[in-house]
Amino acid sequence: MCIEVKIKKEVILSEIMIPGPAGLLQGKMVTVEEQDAPIAFVLHPHPLHGGTMNNKIVHTLFKKFASYDFNVLKINFRGVGKSQGKSFGGYEEIEDALTALDWAIKKSSHSQKKTPKIWVAGFSFGAWVAMQIAMRRPEVVGFVAVSPPVENYSFNMLTPCPSGIILQGSEDQVVDCDAVESLASQLIPQKGSEIVFKKMEADHYFKGKLDELGGHISYYLDSKIL
Repeated sequence: MCIEVKIKKEVILSEIMIPGPAGLLQGKMVTVEEQDAPIAFVLHPHPLHGGTMNNKIVHTLFKKFASYDFNVLKINFRGVGKSQGKSFGGYEEIEDALTALDWAIKKSSHSQKKTPKIWVAGFSFGAWVAMQIAMRRPEVVGFVAVSPPVENYSFNMLTPCPSGIILQGSEDQVVDCDAVESLASQLIPQKGSEIVFKKMEADHYFKGKLDELGGHISYYLDSKIL
């Protein structure tokens, strides 16, 4: 099911329901007219701790990629919002994400001659899911990970990985900043790729720092796609 709202001449924001492994997944997607537009897939924090696709950092990521003329998708994991099923906060959500990404690729490929380039992004638990997808799908060319929960989830398989930026608050009360910096230093990028670590003076939720966060993401995207 898809309800479309044209927000300007060349961009459409769609309210969507995607068939998922445990039922329909609620989402929103921005689509643009450019034939070769890449896809950005943005993922939200832990579903059992209040995480939804309406999270402020998720919204910041969503808007930022849209401003660079990406087709941008975000979803509610199973059991969140109008998404069907029961939340678990683990590998089941990776299945949700992979299914939704396949849907987005198929939708975008209708207007393209080849599979579009893909970026994945997420905040906290969503950053872990995003990085898991990056290792499972060769189409992924970049990632943006905000406060990845390195102490609660395994990141052992993340080598080699595509180019990406990891952003972390130095005053994070949930995720240890030093542990995230250590992860960034241990990741082995693919040939021609690089991993950037950016530490900000911010708490876990980047309170009062969302504009600064968006600025760092813009600077990174400028270096990669312009």
